[in-house]
Amino acid sequence: MQAHDEPYTSYIESVLSLCSRVNKDMSEADKIKQVLKGVREDAFQLLVTKAPATITDVVSLCRSLQDARNSRINHRTVSPSLSASLTAVNDFDSLRILIRDVIREELVRAGLTLP
Repeated sequence: MQAHDEPYTSYIESVLSLCSRVNKDMSEADKIKQVLKGVREDAFQLLVTKAPATITDVVSLCRSLQDARNSRINHRTVSPSLSASLTAVNDFDSLRILIRDVIREELVRAGLTLP
């Protein structure tokens, strides 16, 4: 299974390495099936829809997906409420309180309980 933070290409390389250990003559179709068994859901949906014929096609599609994900993650914006709060911070104590509030909100959003 692909780890949540594992890049698609690293996962594919690991699967291909295992495939070659098991059967050096494994067909492209069987290699693709092995990759599909444990790849993350978003890549699985893309690959099933596009039906790549070769591992090279699989890698290319996954790289495009990773690039799109990286682009999306890098362009997150600051929420208007946080932006307004930051402009209102005048001193160290206010900043500390704001940081504490943001951390609490993120913990609650992540489903973690506060002590």
